[in-house]
Amino acid sequence: MIGSLVTVCEAASFERPHVLFWAHELRPTGWTDPDRVAAYMYNTAAQQGAHWRVADAPFVVETFCMGDHGIVSGYQRTHVGQVEPILQSHNNRPAEEWGVSLYRSTLYAFADAVTDIPDDPRPLIHELMNAFWCQPTAAEAAAWGVYPYDSDPAGHRRPPTRPAH
Repeated sequence: MIGSLVTVCEAASFERPHVLFWAHELRPTGWTDPDRVAAYMYNTAAQQGAHWRVADAPFVVETFCMGDHGIVSGYQRTHVGQVEPILQSHNNRPAEEWGVSLYRSTLYAFADAVTDIPDDPRPLIHELMNAFWCQPTAAEAAAWGVYPYDSDPAGHRRPPTRPAH
């Protein structure tokens, strides 16, 4: 993803961007520049904060960021010059049927109720994410087990074929 942004910036003769991720994991095909890429929780490329890493953390974060709209397939400029997304659909039926509205209202209520935040909340974030993702309660596993996670942001996935009998 960041590699694509760098490619676009360089093609337009813009300076390479400075990027702040929630977390950053080095990938063989990705772009990593320690002077331009920083991360809050951990950055495996810079060997920083690895003790805050939760297994498969990108999937956890993506799960928490579900949208109530369809896939963003592009962007367009409006008649007043603003840039807005082009959506494949204006709703996300699987997320709606799963209960995204209840999820969001619960998340917002929790965030409003949190009052005692430590100066460095990363240990708490790590503890909660690790417990939730790696050792969920039966109720958490049941709720998130039916969550309609979509690992196909480009919208090109084909359904698997039926097994041969």
